[in-house]
This record gives sequence, structure tokens and C-alpha cells, in this order.
Amino acid sequence: MGERPDEGLHKDIPDAAYRAWPCSSYSGLKRFERSAAHAYEAMIHPKPPTPAMELGRATHIAILEPNRFGAEYVKAPHVDRRTKAGKAEWTAFDAEHPNATLLDTDDFATCCAMRDAAWAHPLASAILGSTGMREVSACWQDGATGEWCKARPDLLCRWEGRSVIVDVKTTRDASPMWFGRDALRMGYDAQLGFYRDGLAAIAPGERGGVIIAIEKDAPHCIAVYALPAEVMELGSRKAARWLKQSAECRRTGIYPGYPGELQNLELPPWAYTAEENDDG
Repeated sequence: MGERPDEGLHKDIPDAAYRAWPCSSYSGLKRFERSAAHAYEAMIHPKPPTPAMELGRATHIAILEPNRFGAEYVKAPHVDRRTKAGKAEWTAFDAEHPNATLLDTDDFATCCAMRDAAWAHPLASAILGSTGMREVSACWQDGATGEWCKARPDLLCRWEGRSVIVDVKTTRDASPMWFGRDALRMGYDAQLGFYRDGLAAIAPGERGGVIIAIEKDAPHCIAVYALPAEVMELGSRKAARWLKQSAECRRTGIYPGYPGELQNLELPPWAYTAEENDDG
């Protein structure tokens, strides 16, 4: 683990250094939604990023920090790494770019296409081009639990006269009907609520939330969503509940799983509606 920094906003912190800060993050806290046991397992045995996560990270950098993307990511040659010759060519190319992350031809093209779509979108590009801080690292102490926390918002800026937290999300479907459900399932409300509360602990003030949703598949359509106050409040309460659980588990050293008592099996409401329709 690394050394915890002073409370505040910190610029130009390398990813590895930020991850090493011994602080609670949203990515760790959200696992308490399932159980404390799952949160603990992820903490002591972190899994390496999946290819989809790596591509998402590359896309974020391409959109938010294009100069950094050009320096850190390289399009790899189109080879079949299942063959001996392909492996050798890939290894040689990797050795020629020791400080870069290689993206295969398809991933590099997808990443660039999403970047171009974001900057071609009138509203998204206006927000992304506004003056602000990109990928700044925040550290603060939660007043209710005493826990130290961290966050790394994509963009902090002023938009239409107010301070906003901007988060870029890649998604399968950015349409209003689908993305709202996906945002709830993925906990985007809690993420933005957690960020908002943390930034308020550092510098009190009102902040809104904006999500720029970019579809992963062509034509890479984009939708921009503002999070209403009630959505931010809902997310804030979720994050506060998880942080309280985390603090209690840390205090006791006990990370429980599911309830031990007998429970009634609950089916989603639509299951009963479907059965009624079948009977009709």
C-alpha cells in the first residue's frame, strides 16, 4: 500500500500511485451492495483488469487527455498471436515500445472512433472542451465514519453557470429507456453521489452530475444525461451506507456474507404479470 496524501485535490498522480492510496474508493465500496464478504474478497484478491476494462480506460484517456493517449498507447501490428510467427512479431513490436500499452488493430480503431464521436457531438464536445480539471485525484476524510476516501472524477468543470462532475461512460445502449436501468444496475448514481460528497468535504459547494454515454458499437451514438438532485441524493445515501458498512467491518474485522436466517424467495414483479397473461 502507498502513503495517504493530504486531504485535497492532487494533479498528475500516476494511476498506480493513486490505486495504492490506502483509502476507500467507489469501486471497492460498491461491492458492499452484494455483501461485505464479496467486498473483502475483492480487496485481498484483486482481479486484473479485463480486456473490456482496459479498452474503456484507453477510451477515457483518448477522449479526456488526447496528448497522453498518443504517448501511452500504440496500435499493434495485425498478427495472429496463436501462431509462432505472430507471437514473435508481437513480442518484437512490444520491445520497441517499452513505455506504451499496445492495442490490437480493432481495439485501437474502436477507441479512436469513440473519441471522434465524442468530440463531434455538439453538446458532449462543448462540455468536454470547457475549462476544468481532468482526471484529478481527490482525497478526503468522511465526517460520519472517519474513513479516508479517494476518487478520480473524469472532469470537474463549470457548465451553464454551475459546477459539475462529468463522467464518461461507454455502454451497449445509450438510449433513455435502456441507459437509466443500466445506470441504476451499475451504480452510477452512487458513484456520482460519492464524488459529490467527497468534493464537498474538500471544498463546500453545490455540484451537479453529468454523464456522457457513448455506445461501444458503430455508429457510436451519444447521449448526455444530467443527474437530477433526487438521483444524486439517492446515490449519496447508497454510498454513505456502504461506507458505514466498510467502517464497521474494518473495526470488527468481520466481513459477513448473506443473512444466516431462513429467507423467503422473492421474485420480480413481472414474473407474476407474465403468469397472469399466460392464464388469460
